[in-house]
Amino acid sequence: GEDASAVSSAPAASQPQIGSQTPGNASDGASAGASAGDGGILQSTLQAFGNLARRRPETHSDSEAVIVKAQYYGSRHFNNPRRLKRFINGFRLQTYLTQAIQPSGGGIDRMARFLVLAEKWPALVEHMLQAELGADFWKAEQEGMSTSSIAIEIRNLPDEERKKLMELLEGADAEDPFEAEGLKNLAEWYGFCYYRGIATNGP
Repeated sequence: GEDASAVSSAPAASQPQIGSQTPGNASDGASAGASAGDGGILQSTLQAFGNLARRRPETHSDSEAVIVKAQYYGSRHFNNPRRLKRFINGFRLQTYLTQAIQPSGGGIDRMARFLVLAEKWPALVEHMLQAELGADFWKAEQEGMSTSSIAIEIRNLPDEERKKLMELLEGADAEDPFEAEGLKNLAEWYGFCYYRGIATNGP
């Protein structure tokens, strides 16, 4: 599940939370009562996105590479159709703008991974940006680290959830980890902003 950790943007009410939130606009066209049929809506959204490649092959943002990445990361990290749709729409727009305006912006895989992090773990992204940390920060036993730090929470995640998060931070097979400067550049390009003041404990 996507909401298993304290650093997640939408933790369950019984879980601790470190100033996390769900960014974006919840009124994105999904039904307010969609929870009962989330599985079917989720599958339909992914399938509809896949069909874009056949309907509009000339549109850069719907290229095969973008389709593949959106389907992979979307199905792997989002169970909620509203959040899935927000990720897909943001990913399509950002890859299009990056290729049109900043062709050397770092690649679509990094963009997809960053957008998932920004959607699911905004508190983690903010922590890394503020402290100028790279992807492996959580592994180090740093002097004076707080017992309530995000790094300790990451180490305490269930194995599968930690594996998914590490894939976002480090890339497939840990071959493309975010370094502090690269994460900062993506955040500035995307316009990432974490609003601590409106954090809630709700889903």
